[in-house]
Amino acid sequence: MDPVILNEYLYERGRGVELRSCRLTVNELYPMLAEAQCSDARMLELYPITPAELDAVKGYIAENAEAVAAANAAIDARIARKIAEQDTPEMRARRWWTRERMFQFREWLGECERHPELFLEIDGETSRERRVRQYTAFRQWTEHGSAVLAEVG
Repeated sequence: MDPVILNEYLYERGRGVELRSCRLTVNELYPMLAEAQCSDARMLELYPITPAELDAVKGYIAENAEAVAAANAAIDARIARKIAEQDTPEMRARRWWTRERMFQFREWLGECERHPELFLEIDGETSRERRVRQYTAFRQWTEHGSAVLAEVG
């Protein structure tokens, strides 16, 4: 699709109306502008845009309020649909396992802090080799309990 130039700041290339300078779309900026989440100064801090570009986006939104709101609602619906598609029993179990593993890792780190002598550096050992040794110890610790920590260290 050939770009449709709307003005010196905005054009349409098939992804929605976007800024010509940085490819940010109006729909990426719309939620913060529509809900007045950010002041203009904050928007200029967050994004690589100029005040004139921000004014152009605001002007486009004002002139095309219904179309921009409908496009944004379609984007939100697509995101919600994708999230719902991923909410399967398998994914819930995976999220639980990951969260549980994080708590176990914190507990294991506490054990390591209480027993620093178990993970002394080995002469000639690279940092990668040390991480592998520590990861192996963590895996064994999660499978067999804290008694293994002393054996693996």
